[in-house]
Amino acid sequence: MHGLDSLSLAAAGYDAREKELTLAFRHGGIYRYFGVPRRAYRALMRAESKGQFFTGQIRGHYRFEKLDSP
Repeated sequence: MHGLDSLSLAAAGYDAREKELTLAFRHGGIYRYFGVPRRAYRALMRAESKGQFFTGQIRGHYRFEKLDSP
């Protein structure tokens, strides 16, 4: 996972083989999103506002699961 400079997202990780995006939110939740193309992950990492990118391009577009916090 890579730390993010974002008010809403704390960290992001991506498994290219499985096309799984894992996001840790500042509020403490950790979620895994399935079927996310690499280009979406790259765009998220380049986005000026990662929270806005997540809201517009990730949330509601991919199946997800909430992970147990470590």
